[in-house]
Amino acid sequence: MPGPAGVTIKQYAAIRDVTEETITNADARGIISWFRNGLINPTESDRNWEREGLAFGRGRPRKKKEDPLTALIGRAKVSDPTHIDDPSAFYSQQRAAHEKAKREIAELKLAEMRADLVDVNIIGRVWFEVLRKLRNRLLAIPNRVSAGFAANSDAGEIRQRLADEIEEALAIAPEDPPNVGESNDD
Repeated sequence: MPGPAGVTIKQYAAIRDVTEETITNADARGIISWFRNGLINPTESDRNWEREGLAFGRGRPRKKKEDPLTALIGRAKVSDPTHIDDPSAFYSQQRAAHEKAKREIAELKLAEMRADLVDVNIIGRVWFEVLRKLRNRLLAIPNRVSAGFAANSDAGEIRQRLADEIEEALAIAPEDPPNVGESNDD
């Protein structure tokens, strides 16, 4: 008598139209049922999946990326276009929403030009460089001081030397956030 038919994680992900990571996450939540042979029991797992209220497919539909103007216009309160009583009033509402969106975009661009608004990716890159340099300097401490420690048995002197090296390495860390518009090279 053959054993139960099971499927692999990859096969079950294809059946459910989800990623393998989603199956792994579902397993961690106790949704996936396994046969003793190490394969997934699709029938029991489907029941558990449905019991948890998860749908087939990727779950929530993914939002399409919209350009900023369309997104701002979409948030403006406009009457339902299927019930237009006065086309000129509807057109005026649409035009006002469009102009408002354009004005908000212009304000964002102006704030960015004045350096009141900074791209988060630039900030991330600048801080990554600062922290990378700090990490490299701290990791270099053992190589610089190990020879001097081998011949020294005075704990106070060793402690002081380590404190001096750490302070020197931390001197690269800015007390104020780095200016994003300037280069941060050493």
